Amino acid sequence: MDKTIKLYDSHPYDSSFTAHVISCSEMKNGLYDLVLDATLFFPEEGGQHADEGTLSYSDRENHTLLTATVSAVSIQDDIIHHELASLIPVGAEVTGTINIEKRYSNMQNHSGEHILSGLVHSLYGFNNVGFHLSDSEVTADYDGVLTEEDAYRLELEVNRAIQASIPIDCRYPDDQELAALDYRSKKELSGPVRIVTIPGFDICACCAPHVRSTSEIGLFKILSVTSYKGGVRISMLSGRRAFDDYVEKQRILKDASTLLKVPITDVTNAIQKLFLDRDTLRQDLKTYQAKQLKESVESVPEDLPSVWLFTDAGDPNLIRQAVNSLCASHPGYSAIFWSDGNEGFRYIIGASTMDGSNSKNANEVNSILKDTFGARGGGKPEMVQGSLSAKKEEILSVLNHL
Repeated sequence: MDKTIKLYDSHPYDSSFTAHVISCSEMKNGLYDLVLDATLFFPEEGGQHADEGTLSYSDRENHTLLTATVSAVSIQDDIIHHELASLIPVGAEVTGTINIEKRYSNMQNHSGEHILSGLVHSLYGFNNVGFHLSDSEVTADYDGVLTEEDAYRLELEVNRAIQASIPIDCRYPDDQELAALDYRSKKELSGPVRIVTIPGFDICACCAPHVRSTSEIGLFKILSVTSYKGGVRISMLSGRRAFDDYVEKQRILKDASTLLKVPITDVTNAIQKLFLDRDTLRQDLKTYQAKQLKESVESVPEDLPSVWLFTDAGDPNLIRQAVNSLCASHPGYSAIFWSDGNEGFRYIIGASTMDGSNSKNANEVNSILKDTFGARGGGKPEMVQGSLSAKKEEILSVLNHL
């Protein structure tokens, strides 16, 4: 079978095309694998997701126009395969239409990544070892460490390249010219190699469509720099996607400014103050709860065999200490329950340590709670902890009969 003519190489800005069906065969999943003599659909390749769109053909026998959505596009041995739900006869002429907005967005973002990767290589000597371009993210991986300061410098230089309106050249050099070129490539290549050149910034082997000029990228923004496999992963956006991201984040910042009743420039300070206030309140609440818990423990009658307390305190360490204190002064079991934040309780149950005989086993009480309420948890004979979903009155009605 002849190689598919890649119309996206020569006509990346086109949104429609005509071609003829070379083959169309049913696959195991019930869909059809269709091969055309030429296509505008860019396949999933080189880390970039495939184009989206439809294929239509006129069924003259039934006098109908059939339109099928292309659900996936792949390439193997330079033959491009389109996956769709309909059988289209061999020899039929089809009209293909791609989502040109997505195509152009991918072109902007891929061209922006090329400038960045070229600069990372020339300024820091690091290689691009991974690339991913989808609807949800654009990332590139590099085999060296870059700081936030480095990222700012790179971002600034990429946007300067955009403003310089540099022509982007995409072509297949002959073997002699290719051998003389110093170009970036993530893997060894054979056969015709497509070279994308951005003069002064990058020369790279690439199969994807690109914009004609750096000015069409419009805007470039680095979103994050994270450690990845000994190097870094940079998340970025270009063009309309970068603009939309800016608009959304500006909206979020404006909403935060309104809620906090401060100017946008003071949002960070206002949030920091909220955290400080929260930490102070948490500490005050913890101190108050510890006091209340201590008073509750001290108010328990000494002649009470077993103790079942419910508290507003939520610090397990404080509660464990309180249970230990109760176990030292009461001959039965001592348990403290506190809210789990929903409609149930967490608990710690201890067995008496008064006579040192360890005659009580806290697991026995825990087993009753499991059988009755489906409680979860466990521990040692002297102390268990767990959680359950039940009302206070229901729990006490069971425990008071022990």
